[in-house]
Amino acid sequence: MIISAAFTALLIIIAAFIIASLPLHIAVKLLGGKSSIIKAILVNVISGIVVGAIYAFLPFASIIAFIALIWLYHEIFRLRWFKAFLAWIIQITLSFLLILLLGIIFGASLFL
Repeated sequence: MIISAAFTALLIIIAAFIIASLPLHIAVKLLGGKSSIIKAILVNVISGIVVGAIYAFLPFASIIAFIALIWLYHEIFRLRWFKAFLAWIIQITLSFLLILLLGIIFGASLFL
């Protein structure tokens, strides 16, 4: 029974990483970058670790964390700096639309 619950939890985590990485993958592809869904998942994991580490050592380091995130997009997806910034903007927009769509599909209210 414990193995079944652990396996289910693992599948849910993998599905969540895939769903969370789709907006980044689509944004990079739209801008002509080199992306795959696996690369987008790895970038999401790496960026979470990097941004978390920056905040752990520098509590008010929003600008440094933002520059580090854009630098990761620039280096890993082979985008120019401005396109990396646009990928970030498109990713946020697509994430919002995905959340809105899933909320409409599953009947969740935006004003709880």
